[in-house]
Amino acid sequence: MTTQIGSDRTGGGEINEAGEDIRNLYRAEAHQHGLPENDFWLFDSRLLVAFHFDDIGTALGVEVSEEPAGVLRGCQVRDAAWHHEVRTQDFQARVRAAV
Repeated sequence: MTTQIGSDRTGGGEINEAGEDIRNLYRAEAHQHGLPENDFWLFDSRLLVAFHFDDIGTALGVEVSEEPAGVLRGCQVRDAAWHHEVRTQDFQARVRAAV
């Protein structure tokens, strides 16, 4: 993903329908709110999966960690970002409308 943090644009709607609340935030907006621009997923507030990209958005890989300090930082960022993020279905509609 090159323009957002939080979830996969193609599958989040189905996950939301299953009861998850997946949200999206453009990287530029994250930066405006003082949030890190890197994308990550949290699982049960105990497992952090951080995505790494180069300057043009090419995926370089992922880093999986259960290290408590890193997971705690991910939880803090998630909670702070929550106020600015958009539900995936709404985000997908915006992206489609802009194309």
